[in-house]
Amino acid sequence: MLSWARRRWARWEPVALFLLALALRLWRLTYHSLWFDESVSAYWASRPASEIVRVGLELVRDKHPPVYYLLLRGWTLLFGTGDAAVRSLGVLLGALGVFPVYALGRRWGGRSAGAMAALLFVLNPFLVWYSQEARMFMPAATFALFGFWGLVRATEDMDGRGWILFGVMSLAGVYAYLFNALLLPAAGIWWLMALARRWQSDDGRGMRWLAVTGVLAMTGVAIGFLPLAWQAWFVSGVESTPGRAFADAGITLRRFSRAFLIHRAPLDALGDVAVLTGAAALVALVVQGLRGSSQDRRGVGELAVILVVPWLIGNILLARNQATFAETRYWLFLVPFLCLGWGLSIVRLIRRRTPGTLLLGGTFLAVLLAASLAALPWDWRPETRREDWRAAARYIEAHEGPNDAILIHVDYVRTAFLRYYRGKLPVYFPFGGRLDDMAQVAPPLEGMSGFDTIWLVESHLENVDDDRLVERWLGERYPLVTEQFPAGVVIRAYAVRRFLPDLPPGVRPLREALAPGLTLEGCRLSEETVTARDDIYHPPSGWVHVALYWRRSGDPPADARPRLHLVDGLGQIWGAGLERPQGMWAMYPPDTWPGDAVVRDEHDVNLNPITPPGEYRMLVAVVGPDGEPLGLEVPCGPVRVVESQ
Repeated sequence: MLSWARRRWARWEPVALFLLALALRLWRLTYHSLWFDESVSAYWASRPASEIVRVGLELVRDKHPPVYYLLLRGWTLLFGTGDAAVRSLGVLLGALGVFPVYALGRRWGGRSAGAMAALLFVLNPFLVWYSQEARMFMPAATFALFGFWGLVRATEDMDGRGWILFGVMSLAGVYAYLFNALLLPAAGIWWLMALARRWQSDDGRGMRWLAVTGVLAMTGVAIGFLPLAWQAWFVSGVESTPGRAFADAGITLRRFSRAFLIHRAPLDALGDVAVLTGAAALVALVVQGLRGSSQDRRGVGELAVILVVPWLIGNILLARNQATFAETRYWLFLVPFLCLGWGLSIVRLIRRRTPGTLLLGGTFLAVLLAASLAALPWDWRPETRREDWRAAARYIEAHEGPNDAILIHVDYVRTAFLRYYRGKLPVYFPFGGRLDDMAQVAPPLEGMSGFDTIWLVESHLENVDDDRLVERWLGERYPLVTEQFPAGVVIRAYAVRRFLPDLPPGVRPLREALAPGLTLEGCRLSEETVTARDDIYHPPSGWVHVALYWRRSGDPPADARPRLHLVDGLGQIWGAGLERPQGMWAMYPPDTWPGDAVVRDEHDVNLNPITPPGEYRMLVAVVGPDGEPLGLEVPCGPVRVVESQ
């Protein structure tokens, strides 16, 4: 009975691990906004298939081949274009990687090794993160895993269907993500190693079959990849900046090791211990292979080939392109094989059943699992948010005026913003190339002088506007209305129209003299219900945006300035207005205001993050150099502070 139960569980074990991987990758799938690269995926998925293929093979307008975009197009036609739908393709393909990892581990080290490797794969925070991203990195890694599983089936079991699986999946991988091509030499070495084993076993018939079918399969993959390889080499030669082979290899290896194990979690000590443990586990695996059976040596040798060969080739490619190791995600396809190595090492140590090996294997397992479980929650923390275009669009929608305009800088990030923006303002994106001179930015910006407010939305300015010329041009001419900082995006609003004939609609009239020569005609609170803490726009504090409308009725005192306080029923201060050098009073002092106009003046009030829930008042005063009011202090309106969600 026990034996039957074990056999039945062995059959369903990879399915259970797959379901666990799927559940973990579906968890909080839409916590993050789609960031710019993901919006590009969604854009290409909306294009005709013929255009996707043409652009993907040219590698100019987009640097990635077409397979992933084609799959995503078909997927979104079936399931829609919402954030969850766009990301769920990667979730499914990422979770499916459990099966080849389990199968390879079982082939090299038995069922326990397969289960251990698959469990480390399931819980790896790096792999979970990129399974939840609508990009090709995790899907391409899964294609590669299935390709190598087919290669093992072909070379070990003499199964012709394995060659078909290898060929189809290998080409799908390289036509989804170019770096997958670094795995092809490793696949060729695996085949040659299998041929050598057949020769040593004196299996002439098997060797001939493996040689002929292998040549056909490898040639087919090479021919299929050749057009893409040629185009990629040509394009990279034109656009890439040469580096130096093996430059900073040790630093790069440490950076990649931390990312592959704990991703973005700030686990300083545990992260270092995990890196050392992962390295020690691989060293132990090599030692075990050298001392073990031919089967043990085969598994270790094949893993070594697939981990070392792409790394060596990548370091050589540094001489052509210094960005080869710029991003850890470029090398995601190695992480499943690292999980295989760690799983094999742990299981083989524990199986030896000596006190030393049990302790060592148990320590490796405990540290690697602890690192994964400690790092996983950081995949869904405010500190690790992807670019938050959803929040950027929502803020502008909530605060925009009818005669405002939105300026996206740089132009190509508009796809991310427009995915979420549901307002009715005109959106401009005139700057796409590099900006080096104010003369380049003036003409388009001068053309926007008829709007009340310009909402400047900036992201990805590196190597395009390093001197922040657009921001400087606007800041030198128009007072700053507000600044917001959703992850990876900066929003700045500039008051183009500063002097109005009357109070705008919706403004609470006050008509209170707050200082000699200055009357507060009215005010408006953009937020009347807020939380004390905020982790989206300007952590850790919540803010209230306040619009004040003044009229000059005489000669205002020199050095006067407005003061905004959020106070409770006892008069205690829980929030204060920010003083900005680009504010209205700093750029246009009150003694320069026209006497026949209402003057627009906007502020952000920063809350103390420990402000208790309750009812508060927003008080406005004009103060002198000593900070004391020069007249009345009047309430602008009530503010309710509520618990953070």
